[in-house]
Amino acid sequence: MRPVLVTAALGLAAGAVVTLATLGGAQPKKAALKKHAAAIPVTVARVKRSVVDRYIRVKGDATPLRQVAVTPLIKGKIIQKITVDVGDRVPQARFVVAVLRRDTIDPQIRQVKAQIEATKHQIAGARSALRQGLADLNRYRQLARRDVSSRQQMEQQRAKVDGQKAQLGSLQANQKNLEAKLQELEWLSKWHLVRAQVKGLVVKRDVDPGAVSDDKTPIVHLVVDDPMKVMIYLGQDEVARVKKGMRVRFDNVGCPGGRYLVGTVARVYPIIDVATRTGTIEVHVPNHTACLRTGTFLRGRIIIGRKKALLVPIEALVRFPGTAQYYVFAVADGRVRRVNVSVGRIYGAWQVVRGLEVGRVVVTSGQGRLATGRPVKVVSGGRP
Repeated sequence: MRPVLVTAALGLAAGAVVTLATLGGAQPKKAALKKHAAAIPVTVARVKRSVVDRYIRVKGDATPLRQVAVTPLIKGKIIQKITVDVGDRVPQARFVVAVLRRDTIDPQIRQVKAQIEATKHQIAGARSALRQGLADLNRYRQLARRDVSSRQQMEQQRAKVDGQKAQLGSLQANQKNLEAKLQELEWLSKWHLVRAQVKGLVVKRDVDPGAVSDDKTPIVHLVVDDPMKVMIYLGQDEVARVKKGMRVRFDNVGCPGGRYLVGTVARVYPIIDVATRTGTIEVHVPNHTACLRTGTFLRGRIIIGRKKALLVPIEALVRFPGTAQYYVFAVADGRVRRVNVSVGRIYGAWQVVRGLEVGRVVVTSGQGRLATGRPVKVVSGGRP
């Protein structure tokens, strides 16, 4: 029994020695593997300092600069013709509605003018006859005083003069009526065509030919859509930073000419709404191609100044899962180190950061395989 026990003890001791030798050699081997790990290919870019716009984000609906209701001045007449329809563009002063036909008004004007001339001649004759009648009446009075003529003859002459006065008054009243009628006809001749007060786009038509005109019912509605107007509502602190004439850059909504639609602050209203603590900004946006339509929703930025900022490509930023915190991998001496950063506004493909230095090289692709200390191989971009 004793030899067996000795042999077993020696076997256990030898196994322990082998185990300790194995464990003792594992750590150096792991360190050696880490030291000689394969470099991960990455693309990089350099942190840069650039001058960027300081801006306020805004949004609003595009509306026409002006809206005009075209209404006839003549009421109670049958509308003869409407020359425009919804969607038509109308130059200023073009006639859009004919309330009356001109060929029915002109003959009436000529007829009334002739009647007025005839009445004037009649009035001249009546005045002459009246003067003669008054002279005769005065003569009869003198004869009656001398008893040369009878009082009856004088009274007959007086009655004749009264009739001449009445006739003259009637002719004069008729002349006034004719002149009033002529004035009305000339007014109808002037306004029987309803003209567009502004150059604009027809967006609505309320009346068709054959309807009765009314000076309170618009026939068509025009809008001035170049430029368009955007009303923007900002908090009282932001309104205080906006000045008339500042540029406003809206995201393009399908108009030709580039990525942005550039407008100008036309008015900064001087009142703050007590209930909402907001102020109103009016922005005018050129619309030469008429691509902006009423009601188009626009997002943009009011440029309030310029500043210097550090920028990195957006793809260099990695967000911690479930947070709003970001980090980048900075490259130095062929290895990467994770650097936490604070982020700001986005400018195209670049974003403002804080926590880095100008010229620092950061990884823009391949971050998913990286950790602090890992070796990397730059395949494109700025050199570390």
